[in-house]
Amino acid sequence: MNKYVISIDWLSIYCSGIIPENSTERYKIIDAKLPTRQWNRLTYVYDKKLSEKIHLFEIVSQPHLKTIDQTACIIKIRNFALYTRHFTKDLNQLIRELKLQYNGISRIDICADFNKFETCTVQQFYTDFFTNKIIKNGQGKYKAQGQQKQNIHTYTGIKFGSPTSTITTNLYNKTLELKEVKFKKYIFDKWKKCKLETDTDVHRLEFAIHGNIKIVDENGEINPINLNMLENSEYTTNLYSYFYEKYFDFRQISTDTNKSRLKRINLINIHESTFKEIVNLTQQQDAKRSERIFIKKFWKIIQNTDRHPEQITVLNHALDITAHITGLTYYLTCKKKHWLRE
Repeated sequence: MNKYVISIDWLSIYCSGIIPENSTERYKIIDAKLPTRQWNRLTYVYDKKLSEKIHLFEIVSQPHLKTIDQTACIIKIRNFALYTRHFTKDLNQLIRELKLQYNGISRIDICADFNKFETCTVQQFYTDFFTNKIIKNGQGKYKAQGQQKQNIHTYTGIKFGSPTSTITTNLYNKTLELKEVKFKKYIFDKWKKCKLETDTDVHRLEFAIHGNIKIVDENGEINPINLNMLENSEYTTNLYSYFYEKYFDFRQISTDTNKSRLKRINLINIHESTFKEIVNLTQQQDAKRSERIFIKKFWKIIQNTDRHPEQITVLNHALDITAHITGLTYYLTCKKKHWLRE
């Protein structure tokens, strides 16, 4: 059985409250004075007990869209803290100190690092997939990455899902990323501690979950992902196992055209998850599709109208409100340039 090192690689949370302008007894607060696309304020927070040179949190607050609660904010804890600190304790301490209300997880990336799959190397997996020897069951839209050196093609990654997907799946060469993008010693140290082979490539299979989803356990109870359990290895393994079973399902191609009846390939040997499903995800996705179609048609009507400028302003405001209510503000922002070219 191969070794798999499971980690949380991104964690941001929704909160409500007013981010103070001045530093507190525990935290140094610095405004970046760089508003983002959706937020007026970006704040760096330094833990004085840790270091006043390296910020531990990034907070966006004061949303541009006035229809959103103006006390809403998103707190992201830095990547290094997820590997080197008791990050749930850090987040809870910040929430208490700044007198914020925790509303749920905004985004979480959960990943497994390993040297090879149970039944093949990662390169063989890519070859089998791109030569139609195996097929993915569900979430078929993907983007692939690779490189060519001395007439040899090497696949380096594949990502399933779209920018508007609730969950995206990403398989890639983590060793290569650490070499070419940024070396993170704390990740490399965790590999060595967990006895991965660091003299050969380490690959990462990562699931990015956007939004405060809820999951159903074996008893039928429905709960959001538990922030305070994310440092519990049994809980995170169980969570990872669910997303692996659901979103990384590959089958051996045969004459049967029904994917669900094809033989599943055992790529990662991990115990079966006690989590059974994500609440209403299918219904939400179906609704999102019709809502996206409506948003696009609404936008095109506005572009093609010859109404008075003041009326167009009102229509655009109505479109923004509709996008916000349906959770499609980011989708609308991304798609406008594409629609202009159609």
